[in-house]
Amino acid sequence: MGRYWSQLEKDTCIKLLLEKVTYDEIAKIINKTTKSIKSKNEREFHIKIRDNDINTIKTIFEENNLYFLENQKFTTTKGKYFGKTIEGYIVYCTGYNLKNGHPPSIFYQDNPYTIHNIKLWLVIKGFDYELLSDKYTGATDNNLN
Repeated sequence: MGRYWSQLEKDTCIKLLLEKVTYDEIAKIINKTTKSIKSKNEREFHIKIRDNDINTIKTIFEENNLYFLENQKFTTTKGKYFGKTIEGYIVYCTGYNLKNGHPPSIFYQDNPYTIHNIKLWLVIKGFDYELLSDKYTGATDNNLN
């Protein structure tokens, strides 16, 4: 990666920034570092870019082996979104947590799909149990008699 930018690299970078391509993707295309591209944009191009959009979230989910469920409104990378694991569990988590190495919880009070996940877990494990509730109130709630 050279220190100086050719006119072609500048033009390509500007075009991609205007198309809302992320810094990381641009870096791969023009063979520059993400830091270099951000710096060049701040000092010279002055193109406003949101590096945290729905595509960024989708990429983070994919990098964590999760299928991003469609038709979700983007808020921020710290907003919660639904994803599906390879096994079929539906998780509810933030892109921010995934990006920082915190895996999603399959069974969680805030996840409206926890009962679905428990039923799926019973099937996957081959247990012949009957689920007695359609509400999940937490792992510490003891409803067993």
